[in-house]
Amino acid sequence: MIKLRNFIVGCMIAGTFAACNQKNSGSSRRNPSATSVDCSVPNPPAECNKTDNSTTGTGDQTPAAPTCQAQTTQAACGLVSGCNWNGTACVSNSTTPTPTPTTNPSELCGPLNTQAKCQAAPGCSWDGSACKITGLSPAPQPMKCSPLTTSAECSAAIGCTWSKSTCTRPGVGLGVSFEKGDGLSAIGTSNNALQNCNFSALFGSDGNFAVYQGSNVIWSTNTGGKGAVRAQFQADGNFVIATSSSVLFDTKTNGKAADGFALGPNGNLVVLNTSKQVIWQSGSIINSCY
Repeated sequence: MIKLRNFIVGCMIAGTFAACNQKNSGSSRRNPSATSVDCSVPNPPAECNKTDNSTTGTGDQTPAAPTCQAQTTQAACGLVSGCNWNGTACVSNSTTPTPTPTTNPSELCGPLNTQAKCQAAPGCSWDGSACKITGLSPAPQPMKCSPLTTSAECSAAIGCTWSKSTCTRPGVGLGVSFEKGDGLSAIGTSNNALQNCNFSALFGSDGNFAVYQGSNVIWSTNTGGKGAVRAQFQADGNFVIATSSSVLFDTKTNGKAADGFALGPNGNLVVLNTSKQVIWQSGSIINSCY
């Protein structure tokens, strides 16, 4: 008691009790029965240093980081690290944004079975036989049958076949000659609406005989620029590309009972015998077309 009294008296002499209190630890100023910690005093207790707002003290504390969900505009969302605006709300980058529904072009164009319907649909184009997404070019068409636009006209023309609203010429018999720009054509089918199965085989103005898938050459006789003037499935069963004096290309199918020269719906150019067996082929097969 004597020591405590001397200590208190000494503090009063020094000028203030609060000055002595500053020399004591924070724990010596904590009231064991209190429900909160006073963080406003000098040298506050350790609890006042927490930054997660878990203390009920009254001193300054670091505010909690802003949450993505609390941001209501795209601009505000962009200012918060780790947040992403998904079009309607601010979400965490770890959250998969809700996808925006889109229209699959194949679902949009594939079912449109007329040229008029196809051309009226955004992103669709008519390739001569089917409605495809824009960018799939149609095949060049041989002049023999393609100008015929009705089933009746097509059926009346020798060697022409009506296929999917288009007049095609898939095959010819012995002795047929092709003029420049003429040839064969075929339309295949595919489970993939994006796959172009529109084929043609043309005797070009340069003398090359080529098979096309859409606008792309997938096989040719490599006779362009060599003076070819004749492309013919001869009476002897041989298909030849020739100048006025020499043969540039032939299938060597003469004397093998050849009976037909045809372009298949898979893009393969073939010579058939009388039993409809393939005795020569270009091998330009597109497996997804049939």
